[in-house]
Parts: sequence; C-alpha cells; structure tokens
Amino acid sequence: MSHYIDKPFDDATKEKWAAGQKVYGTTFVGEPAEQLYEEALDGWNYCEEMLRWGYPEADVRLMMHAIRFIGATAQSLRQARASSVG
Repeated sequence: MSHYIDKPFDDATKEKWAAGQKVYGTTFVGEPAEQLYEEALDGWNYCEEMLRWGYPEADVRLMMHAIRFIGATAQSLRQARASSVG
C-alpha cells in the first residue's frame, strides 16, 4: 500500500515529487501534457477496478468525470502547443 494515501494531499505531492527527483533527477523527462494524459488513462482504469471492488458507484463515477476532464484538457493543451510550436 502507498504510504502517501494517509498524508494530506499537498504534503504527499511534494514528497512524491522529491522522491521521483532522487530516482530520475531534477530535469523533467518527457512532455508534461502527454504524461498527464497517460496518468489520466491510468486513473480511469483504477476507477474501473474500484467499481469492480464495490466502491460507491456515485463517488467513483464522479472521479471518472473529473479524470475525463483532466485527460481531455491535457490532450487539448498538448495539441494547441504542438500547433503553435511546430
């Protein structure tokens, strides 16, 4: 189990980012909007699994709505940036 789940969200994000930098270095590798889109896909799949495990459907569907929004926005921003840069 993740030791981040029991921490306040802001603390967990900072700690996880710092842990990642220790492993991968301080220079971000990849394209952030593409990475976020990939994470949204993972999040969607986690929600599907939560439904199979019997988590409250209304709550999970609400998260899925938010994840779809995040994924679509990341995709749109990446496409807009690609057209303005390239």
